[in-house]
Amino acid sequence: MSNKNVNVNVNSINMADIIGAILGVEKMEEKSGIIRINLDKEIETVIFNDPATIVLWKDGTKTVSKCQNGDVFNKEHGLAMCIVRKVVGNRRYNEFFEKWCK
Repeated sequence: MSNKNVNVNVNSINMADIIGAILGVEKMEEKSGIIRINLDKEIETVIFNDPATIVLWKDGTKTVSKCQNGDVFNKEHGLAMCIVRKVVGNRRYNEFFEKWCK
């Protein structure tokens, strides 16, 4: 992940600002609780190589999602999980799902 400094006004902080800071996006749109991110501008390429999905981001980072033993490879799920990894952070990904999927 890049080490860009992003200025966020803490008095008007919202999820769009937080996710924008994580992705390095300066302007994001939030309407009615829905955050819109143009991922086409953030993703360099996506590689599907069963059992893995790899996303190379334009900021020079990458995320990888792999099927567990017994799972069926699914491109859509792999891409979605790579996006989630990017948003919550590769290192916190498992903690995030363990917390919310009890």
